[in-house]
Amino acid sequence: MNTFLTGVPGVGKSTIIEEAIRELRNYGKSVAGYYTTREITPERKAFWLNDYVTGDSVLMADGDADGNFDVNLDAFNVFAVNAIGRSADVVVLDELGVFEEPCEAFKTAVYDLLSKAQTVLGVLKLRDGEFLDSIRARGDVKITEVTFENRDSLM
Repeated sequence: MNTFLTGVPGVGKSTIIEEAIRELRNYGKSVAGYYTTREITPERKAFWLNDYVTGDSVLMADGDADGNFDVNLDAFNVFAVNAIGRSADVVVLDELGVFEEPCEAFKTAVYDLLSKAQTVLGVLKLRDGEFLDSIRARGDVKITEVTFENRDSLM
């Protein structure tokens, strides 16, 4: 089963994912994959990928206040591919956005993962793009929009 949450920034998508992970672990389920963290100041925007299993982190994108980003392709094509390739009851992709678009090895790993009999839980940014649109178009993907009105009922 492939389930993704989508919604506006700050609505609580990642919080819902974290709650689901706590519940899964309470029931003895293993979790692999990654989550993102960010550091935003008036001068800089930096984003990291964090591995649920190892606890390791890698800088995936670093940008200025104008939104000009340097994307670390290896963060996706190596680090994230390893994180989502681990055996687990549930693999988490938190989140998929636009930085991944040029990362062919990562996109292939995601498509392969979604084609398996594997439980995948993730977040899709509310943006258009070939990669994100191709995931939305899959018949084996369920997408739930998180809103301020429904988020508490989804936890």
